[in-house]
Amino acid sequence: MYFSPNKIKRWITGAAPITLSLKTVLAVYFVPIAVLPTILLSYYVVQVFEDNTKEGLARRAQSERDAIVSEMEAVEGELFSNLRILANSPRVLAALSSRNTSSFKSVFPLTRSTVSIRVFTPDGKFLWGKQPEGAAPRVDYLGHDAMRKVKVKGEVIDRYLTPQDRGVVTVMRALVRDKRQLYGIIEQEHIFGAAQLNELRHRRAVDVVVLSRDLSAVAASFALGPDILKSLTSIALRPQDVKMREPSLINLGDARYAAFVYDFPSTLERNRQWGYVAVFLSMTSSDATILKLKTAMIYLATLLILVAALLIFVFSNRLVKPIELLVLAMKRIRTGRIEQIPPMESTYEIEYLVHAFNDMARNVSAAKRTLEMKLEELGRANLEIKNAQTQLVQSAKMVSLGQIVAGVAHELNNPIGFIYSNMHHLSDYVGKIRELVGLYRDIK
Repeated sequence: MYFSPNKIKRWITGAAPITLSLKTVLAVYFVPIAVLPTILLSYYVVQVFEDNTKEGLARRAQSERDAIVSEMEAVEGELFSNLRILANSPRVLAALSSRNTSSFKSVFPLTRSTVSIRVFTPDGKFLWGKQPEGAAPRVDYLGHDAMRKVKVKGEVIDRYLTPQDRGVVTVMRALVRDKRQLYGIIEQEHIFGAAQLNELRHRRAVDVVVLSRDLSAVAASFALGPDILKSLTSIALRPQDVKMREPSLINLGDARYAAFVYDFPSTLERNRQWGYVAVFLSMTSSDATILKLKTAMIYLATLLILVAALLIFVFSNRLVKPIELLVLAMKRIRTGRIEQIPPMESTYEIEYLVHAFNDMARNVSAAKRTLEMKLEELGRANLEIKNAQTQLVQSAKMVSLGQIVAGVAHELNNPIGFIYSNMHHLSDYVGKIRELVGLYRDIK
């Protein structure tokens, strides 16, 4: 089918519709029917895979968060148990009662490289301390609030966040006393900072960021830029729903990560949420798998579309070809050329139409020949009628002329007869008038 520029222009403006062939119409209808399900199926498969991937990432992130919290709680529980043992140890009691600081080093051993130990007097003054290399210096006294809490409760544990050079700091304090008096206060501080988070990153293949509740302090296993911190802040401030949460995708250089932010509970106070923990899971393998799946689905969809298009073309060509022959034959009939369609074997109703058309063509040919003979006879009869009509017209003209002449003669005879019959009376009247005129003159 040829689309001329004028046809296209009239079709666009709505002035005249474009007549489409049946083959084109079948392609327009059946190609989308074959293509759309393939595209929708491919899209559905990719979406299902992405959803399953996100669900798997969410489950893994929840598991990693639980493992990290459990690991930190296990360390803190161990340290807190050691602190209780030290607070109740007779050696510690004897060392504090004698204030023999030279014996403190053997009495208070460092069990971990991330743990600091400090000893204070009952009034909060610094007495002795031991801390790992590179640790930040501490003040040489306990604040009033810290003193009041530990004296009221006997033992306390606090957790807070410092800037990234230190990280998560857990401070444990316990009183050293007997029934008679208070000898001192032992403070044990555990640091879970960037080094520990980085070690966790290599051990569990996961990046971790810990935020305080007011989002002011951060500890991370990698350098945190302002854009990433802003993204984490916006995630943390969302309504928390761990079971039904979509990951937030964050780009770190060339890598892409799925970030999940969870509440970070306190060790001793389960109802108190003191911070957030953000778990970063690499999307590199997932993105590569999704890309491969999308590529495979594109190839598969393209193959199915080509196969569907080929089948539609073959089917439509087989179905439409007899119809095209019928249309061509009908057009020839309009121009006076009556031809029969060659018989074709088909299981469709087209075969019946072809036979019916051939019968119609034969009948039309016979009717045409009969009609031509009738037309010749009518032509001769028409010629005879025309000759007779000419003679009748001449006769009618002569009759009409005679009637006209008779009418004219009649019309002429009537006034002539009237004048002729009144000439005598007119002569008498004229004579009498003359006599009267003469008498009138004589009298005058």
